[in-house]
Amino acid sequence: LLASGCLRFRADLTISSAATVTGTVVAAAKLTGDLPVDVGTPGGATGSGAVRTEPYARDGYVGTRIVLTDATFAQVERFFADQGGSLVPSLPGAGSGQSALVAQLRMRRDGDDVVVDGRFLFPDFAVQVVPRGEFEARLAIAFPGDVRDATGSVSGRTVTWTFRQGRAQDVRARAALDGGSGDGLLWAAIGVLSLALVVAVAGLFRYRATRRPPEEPAVEQVGAPVPPGPGLSRPPTYGGS
Repeated sequence: LLASGCLRFRADLTISSAATVTGTVVAAAKLTGDLPVDVGTPGGATGSGAVRTEPYARDGYVGTRIVLTDATFAQVERFFADQGGSLVPSLPGAGSGQSALVAQLRMRRDGDDVVVDGRFLFPDFAVQVVPRGEFEARLAIAFPGDVRDATGSVSGRTVTWTFRQGRAQDVRARAALDGGSGDGLLWAAIGVLSLALVVAVAGLFRYRATRRPPEEPAVEQVGAPVPPGPGLSRPPTYGGS
């Protein structure tokens, strides 16, 4: 059973703003030769409709695929607590003695944030069973809001952890549960209205500054001589010499 082979562990999870988890976890191995491989469902894994398991066989890998559908944080934690040491039943030595595989994952709500923490260990037995360079183990979690802090690689709202053989690695992340899309739209609308108001006021001032006032009619002066109209002679001046 210590023949060379490959290990595949892929966990892709999405946390919703309603504090539920959806996604898949694939735990499988590829062994050389005609070796018996146990692909049975881990005991107790089908205790809830939100967490179900099914046999996995692809690209020569054989193992288990776990499907999470709107699972609660408590269901996710309970599943990993029960099955974390036996997610890859096809690997000899997994879940026994000092070479136990460890896959622990916990999620909890902290105010408006979600906090994720856990611990993963793919022990030294993988060095004997899985050749170097043929080991694949990663965990990716997409959060509904901005990531505030994480020990993994952050890309947008997704945090990815890549695990190594024989090294225990802690998983920690904190992110907002609310994506804030409603607030973002509100502030965007306020910004647009404010900009429109500023432009309108500036245009009004510019119009008033450039507009020429209307010419006022000339005021007739009292006592000034009135020029004669056409066909009329100048009126006589009385009192002159």
